[in-house]
Amino acid sequence: YATTSHIPPQNEDWTLPPAKPLLVPCFWSGVAGASMGVLPGMTASQATVLVMGGRNVAAKVQGKEGFGMDWETRRLTEMTDEELLEIALSEAEGGVEGPQTKQDLEVIAILSAVNTAVTVMVLGFLYIIGRSRSGATLALKMMYPIDTWSSAEPTADFVRLIAVTVAAGLMAMPIMRVVGKGMLRLHAAIPLQQMVMGVIIFVSALVWFTTGFIGIGVLIIGTILGLIPPRVGIRRSHGMGIIIVPIMIYTFSQAQDAFGFL
Repeated sequence: YATTSHIPPQNEDWTLPPAKPLLVPCFWSGVAGASMGVLPGMTASQATVLVMGGRNVAAKVQGKEGFGMDWETRRLTEMTDEELLEIALSEAEGGVEGPQTKQDLEVIAILSAVNTAVTVMVLGFLYIIGRSRSGATLALKMMYPIDTWSSAEPTADFVRLIAVTVAAGLMAMPIMRVVGKGMLRLHAAIPLQQMVMGVIIFVSALVWFTTGFIGIGVLIIGTILGLIPPRVGIRRSHGMGIIIVPIMIYTFSQAQDAFGFL
């Protein structure tokens, strides 16, 4: 369906997948997300790349196969659009979960675990040393003074923020099951091609109004870089260095605080 202009048929009668096969990926995702959350310039994206790379290596050692593995991505470039569409249709209509479906579930679980771990760690780091590690914590720091965690007991603000984070996660699960089915019907009613064009126009206008010609130039270069990986048989995450390396060169020239961070 990556080569068509419509969304594949959606099954509204779905249930949550079993949790047991996802425990190990979620655990390592939490560890990676927590590690990235305390490092400057590192986000959930880098943690996800690390976890996905480790998952692929473990799958290769175990002799697993299936589209989506890093060492099999190049094989997709050798297949025609008709062959790719036939594989997607057979898996969607077969009623049996194929390797791609199971990998998609792992990816969703990994992303969720990484983002949760990063959110908790950046909040903790904000109250421990008073430094921001994400845009949300930077905005929080600008809104009101942060009471730094300087004793054995956490501050009241930190406890409240953690409680809100946990409560939001518990509330999101039942809401997602109800709202998700409605979103499936909404997406099926909207032509995919028009929706994609609308998003492109909106993003381009937003970049133009906020950053001008420089932002448009970066957007064009980033778009070109995003089109290259599928055609050469690699993942788009491998192109993240185009942004990471210039940021590292810039930050290395800045002054560091007592903790070694900016």
